Amino acid sequence: MMDVKENNEELVREVLFTEKQVNQAADRCAEWLGGIIKTQRGVLVFYMLEGCRTFAQMLEKRLLRAGIEKELIPIRTSSYQETTQSSEVVNIEDDHIQKDQIKGKTVVLIDDILDTGGTMSSLRKRMLEYGAAKVQICVLIERDIERDVNIKADMAGLKTQRKEYLAGVGLDYKGLLRELPYIAAIE
Repeated sequence: MMDVKENNEELVREVLFTEKQVNQAADRCAEWLGGIIKTQRGVLVFYMLEGCRTFAQMLEKRLLRAGIEKELIPIRTSSYQETTQSSEVVNIEDDHIQKDQIKGKTVVLIDDILDTGGTMSSLRKRMLEYGAAKVQICVLIERDIERDVNIKADMAGLKTQRKEYLAGVGLDYKGLLRELPYIAAIE
């Protein structure tokens, strides 16, 4: 394991999930996702940029090792319109996401963390408006908390009730610590 004080790691208060636990969680998520891809036709898999890129790459590698070739499509959304609070309106900023490609398909949305659920809830609603037959959600970490919106992950690799800010495995803290191979609570 890396020295916890390298690369701004002095901000790390506690390692919540070790690199081994993260890899095991990615294994479980990839197995779940592979099952959907193998048993359902027309599955589209979208992952949230930027934070989820690391988790998506972990899933793609595991799927390939299992003999499943599936493109995970990056999607960029915005929900913070000139505030620091997530809004109910989610804009899909990628022009390559077309309504007609989604109609009648199973859509899997992948993200690094399901926290308040506002963005994911709005995005799920948007995909259903585009005509998706079904929308499922897979996250690396799900905060097991009460939310203002009714949403849960269909698959969560890890769960926590902790409320601290988390970083590592793609999650960043003010642009830092995204490269950590473990999930840490931040000071």
